[in-house]
Amino acid sequence: MLIEDSAYEKFIGIADICSGVKVCSTADCVDIKDAVDHCFASAIVDLVDGGALKSPSDYTYIMQYVMEDHLKCGTLFLNPAEFLSYLRLLGIGDLPSRSSLYRIAETIMGRYPDWTFTDHPSHFEELRRRNIARMFQSAFSRHKRGL
Repeated sequence: MLIEDSAYEKFIGIADICSGVKVCSTADCVDIKDAVDHCFASAIVDLVDGGALKSPSDYTYIMQYVMEDHLKCGTLFLNPAEFLSYLRLLGIGDLPSRSSLYRIAETIMGRYPDWTFTDHPSHFEELRRRNIARMFQSAFSRHKRGL
């Protein structure tokens, strides 16, 4: 059981009362952040190696998906510049420019999975863009289960 610092004092008071409770260890948020970073980088590599990302600008759909907090792992970045910095920190290369991410993000309307696109792509292209987010989530979850 992981107990946050703010609840630790109350928990220790309860642990003193309940003899059946044993504190085995504590964990830092850094461990959780490292795990998220590992899963994120591994998922990106899976998509690149699998050919799902046809161009560097396809990273926009991953960025948008994560910024909508579908991964449920907290705020990793708030804008395209932070997203690119995060990817560089993870060692991901062949990235789009910041302006490309902004330009493409402006074409995305709504929330995943109900995204619509103002650049009016074909039905096949709309599906491909949504599938990038779906495949990223799947790869991220697969790596998370493997920890």
